[in-house]
Amino acid sequence: MASSFNRCIFVGNLTADPIINEVGENQVAKWSIAVNDTYRKEAPPLYIECECWRPSKVLDYMTKGVSILVEGRLAVDQWEKDGVRKMKNKLVVQTNGIQLLGTPKGGGSRESSLEEDFAGRF
Repeated sequence: MASSFNRCIFVGNLTADPIINEVGENQVAKWSIAVNDTYRKEAPPLYIECECWRPSKVLDYMTKGVSILVEGRLAVDQWEKDGVRKMKNKLVVQTNGIQLLGTPKGGGSRESSLEEDFAGRF
């Protein structure tokens, strides 16, 4: 029997600032990115919901509009609402699977701070 492999890499722009929740003694950060279709320019973006357990300091620099690379595994959330079973795909991002690629449109002072602190690598 062949082994399985579940790994995804996406590059896109943050649609909003991450939200951090406390779950027991751990933290989980949630955000989404918009990924544009490079083959069909008129196609709407693909929105990928992401979550990262025990996130790193990179979250301090993740703001709406920032270009980001995320790496992780696909997972499925399942729940039932009003007797209807629902499912949603999400990307569970590795703690070291986040790389900032740029700043939001319009720049901002975070770019110089980011370069001084981490040079864009986490």
